[in-house]
Amino acid sequence: MSADAHKQIFEKTVGSLSPTPQSILDAGSGHTSITILCEMFPNAEIDAIIFPGDERKKSSVARAEQSCKYKLIEADIATTDFAKKYDLTIAHLLLGEAAKWGNDVPVLLNKLFPITKKYVMIADFPQDPEIDFTAIERLALGNGFKASKTIDVPSDPPFAGKTFQGDFYKAVLFERI
Repeated sequence: MSADAHKQIFEKTVGSLSPTPQSILDAGSGHTSITILCEMFPNAEIDAIIFPGDERKKSSVARAEQSCKYKLIEADIATTDFAKKYDLTIAHLLLGEAAKWGNDVPVLLNKLFPITKKYVMIADFPQDPEIDFTAIERLALGNGFKASKTIDVPSDPPFAGKTFQGDFYKAVLFERI
């Protein structure tokens, strides 16, 4: 996801949350998202979670701005029990990568929603055959969340995947009912 798309998605979905989130889980994290979150929420506790052994993501997160304060967690979301609950959980392009690590999208979502007190933002390519936003909304509702904001942001340039072309990102902000 380009830095511009990240920024647009974050600003349009979570940029005006009130009250301001004090604890954030950035799932599917990278240096761009960590940097943007640190700028948007400078006083929040931010946890960046990556799949264990994902050196690409680990090196990306390490490039985050030096002034950015976050904790890096290497854990498989699908098999980790979280003691902490977050005001805001962000999953961007995490779901599309789930199969890469042998995880099932509904399993991941059923782990993310319960650890979130107030908001979950999901952004991914709706063109990805692995991503079903209708099913995601049903899972959210089953976990006590409703969609409160939906936006589309162009992918420039379009993403050329193995099984699809990503022309735009869809981002949905879910709020606890």
